[in-house]
Amino acid sequence: MLIVVIRYVLLKERNRLLTMEEEYRYQHELFPSPERIDKVEESMRNIMLVIRERDIAYNLLETGKTGEQTPQIRETSFGLLRYYQPKERILPFYKNRYYQLLWGKRKSGPWTNIFKRRYNEFQEHQEHQETNRIKKIVANVLQKYPHLRDEEERVLEEYKKSYDFEQYHIPKRLAQRPKLRGHQAVWHEPEFIENGTLDDPNSEDFERLQQEKVVRMRRKKK
Repeated sequence: MLIVVIRYVLLKERNRLLTMEEEYRYQHELFPSPERIDKVEESMRNIMLVIRERDIAYNLLETGKTGEQTPQIRETSFGLLRYYQPKERILPFYKNRYYQLLWGKRKSGPWTNIFKRRYNEFQEHQEHQETNRIKKIVANVLQKYPHLRDEEERVLEEYKKSYDFEQYHIPKRLAQRPKLRGHQAVWHEPEFIENGTLDDPNSEDFERLQQEKVVRMRRKKK
């Protein structure tokens, strides 16, 4: 209870100092001792740190867990997996437009799957290039130090750690599909076909199908 009272007093003091600072600025005068605001904010941070340590200790004794919100792996609106750190926000999630655009549950468009496939293929290509580069370095090291040939796997792992190598894991359902290449697409998959039209401009039949689509729309209007 005492900690809550002290934090409330510091909060009132900070508001008073901020009001004074704004008034001095309005009067075009120098605010005396502006470091007082920093000292009050530092004291408030220290109090919050004490409260956090107390809550962690209590939760560890009662439940064996810290009780803090841990990062989560969530899918963004673009279909990418990203780490999400829950934290307190001023606006609730249903009123926060930025949150709704990035993390909101929206129905993915027809291009999302195409983008995800090509993005995963790009990540796989990056991993393949990085692996080959490290293997060439390890081969040169083993040629220079032949006594390390029995420990080739360990040397490879050490070099991966030293180069901050990150391995990208491609989902099995995506890895088994035929790969897309530049200006080339695989159109026999149902996810790329919608209402009998192809939406990819790289396709040779794109213009013809677009014209047919316009004709169908005109017939519907009639």
